[in-house]
Amino acid sequence: MGLFRKSNHGYDIKIYYGVRFLPLCIKNARKKGMKYFLVVDGVLTKQSSKFHIIEKAYLKTCKLCYKPHEKSLGRFDILKHKLVKNKVVLK
Repeated sequence: MGLFRKSNHGYDIKIYYGVRFLPLCIKNARKKGMKYFLVVDGVLTKQSSKFHIIEKAYLKTCKLCYKPHEKSLGRFDILKHKLVKNKVVLK
C-alpha cells in the first residue's frame, strides 16, 4: 500500500504500511516482520506489526511538533473521518 497517513499541517510525519513503497534508506533499516512504519523528517523512528502502536506514536509526535493553534484530528475513525490524499479529514 505505501503511504497510509501524513500530517495535515505540512510536517514531515508519515505512517507507511508495507514495504513495497518505502524509501530505500528505510527499507534497509527496518526489522523483519514489521508492517507499519513511522517516519519523521525522513528518519524511521518507530516500527511495529500493529497499527494502534504506530498510530499512538504518530499522535504523540504530532502533539510535540504542532503549534498551539494547529489541531490534530486524533485517531483515525472510519465513522467520522475519511482519507483525502493520505490526510485525515472530517466527513
